Amino acid sequence: MDDIQYNKLKENVNHGDFILPFKTYNGKIDKNDPIINIHWHNEIEMVIVEDGECDCMINLENFKAEKDDIIVIKPLVLHSLTTPIGKTMDWNTIIFDLNILKSAITDGCLIKYFAPILNNEHELPKIIKKSSLGHDEIFKCLKNIIAIYSNKEEAFELELKLNLFHLLALFYK
Repeated sequence: MDDIQYNKLKENVNHGDFILPFKTYNGKIDKNDPIINIHWHNEIEMVIVEDGECDCMINLENFKAEKDDIIVIKPLVLHSLTTPIGKTMDWNTIIFDLNILKSAITDGCLIKYFAPILNNEHELPKIIKKSSLGHDEIFKCLKNIIAIYSNKEEAFELELKLNLFHLLALFYK
């Protein structure tokens, strides 16, 4: 795929704003809306399959995801979701700009953890199956992040960042 084709597939949606570049979404893929078309964006995205199943394409690789699986989509990666004929999928997702976690100064976290993800030197799993090592902690952390953002209690932004740091730490354990 050439650069022109790739650039045409960029999703033109603001996920959050400049103050908080973070957003959650939920939805259903079914016979009325059977596909999330192929696209890419600058943010990292993590999808929890709440119910049902889907076929996902991530960076031109195909995967099957089922209830309680977690789909991880790195920034700038082409991806799409669809359901097999007669199937549905309910999902929750978080999507955020990794820069929300960067410090104004270059520090050890940037060099050791964030830069390798952004520079494709550290591969994140594309699918975390329910049976995968570490799934339960990551699943719990994602659910907590969604609840924090949904409730938006006093100082939720601090709790959100704290939990995003924790989530990324879980990917390195």
